[in-house]
Amino acid sequence: MLLGEITAGQQDKRLTDIYVDDKVISYQKERYEKAILKFEELYGAGEAEIYSAPGRSEVWGNHTDHQHGEVLAASINTEEGQKAFDRFIASLNA
Repeated sequence: MLLGEITAGQQDKRLTDIYVDDKVISYQKERYEKAILKFEELYGAGEAEIYSAPGRSEVWGNHTDHQHGEVLAASINTEEGQKAFDRFIASLNA
């Protein structure tokens, strides 16, 4: 199933499409493998699906969009990108 496909490299193309950088594929495979193993530990072996979606990080105007205000938002599609973005925002607030 999915765990075997990831371990065997059958999902490498899909992971490369998502994460772009070949250097992070082994790390991402390990993350997915651990997630599937934890899922199986908690719920038993069976069919599993994994989804990926970029996160939204608001640079300015947090929650003002609910009041028809302006917001400057950015899409972050990797954990490292989020960490870099957080460091940038912290430097603005220093």
